[in-house]
Amino acid sequence: MLLLFALVIALGMLAWMRPGLATARRGLLWASLAAALLLVALWAGCGAGGGTPGPPLGTQAGTYPFTVTASGSGLTKSVSLTLFVN
Repeated sequence: MLLLFALVIALGMLAWMRPGLATARRGLLWASLAAALLLVALWAGCGAGGGTPGPPLGTQAGTYPFTVTASGSGLTKSVSLTLFVN
């Protein structure tokens, strides 16, 4: 389908470059080109649907150790914590 839209756009541009094209026909040509470009943009914007699922979102279940450190007025304090994700 994308190839069809590209063909319509290419033929429209070739016709537009043709000398002696009547002004009324030129307006119709621009309208058809705009419609084709809009359809291609909408089709591409939708991602053409479907696709393979990606990795799971969020944090995986498990145990995650981490350290929180705070400092101020020349003092430093560190605390080791463990995060449990179900």
